[in-house]
Amino acid sequence: MTTPLYTLDAVATLRSLPAAHALTLRQVFMRCLESPLPAPLPARRECLLMAGTWALCLHPHGARTMLLLILPAALSLPQIEARLLAFHQDDLGFRVPDAVLERLLTGVPAVRAWRELRAMPLERLAAACRITPAGLRAIEAGERPSTRRETTRIAEILGLPQQAL
Repeated sequence: MTTPLYTLDAVATLRSLPAAHALTLRQVFMRCLESPLPAPLPARRECLLMAGTWALCLHPHGARTMLLLILPAALSLPQIEARLLAFHQDDLGFRVPDAVLERLLTGVPAVRAWRELRAMPLERLAAACRITPAGLRAIEAGERPSTRRETTRIAEILGLPQQAL
């Protein structure tokens, strides 16, 4: 089986959907990895997987398959290709592992999901970011937003782009 990865664009789309819908799309993606992927788009390496009213744009890459974009299925092929071109021009190259996406879709805040994936104790991250453990706990619980400086520091310590938080 191939390793599933997600772009920040795909994660943002999934997080904007109702949880049950997002989890269903994730399951469709995971199931498609158990069998041969659809044929690639003409003159491209990406392929489309239709899932109800959505088109999942996938990119197989060795032992990994990336979910690049989730687009309305009603778009024409030229519109999808234009969206893919725009995506590739702006892509940071950062990918989200399925373990983090699964946590995000079940309501775990991004800082906590990434901190736990990195196996970093809350106290250690708080000290590295110059935040009290109680302050970081409040950020993780969504009880208070992080400042721009805190977000920058948390992202740097966890090795993430700020957009991942």
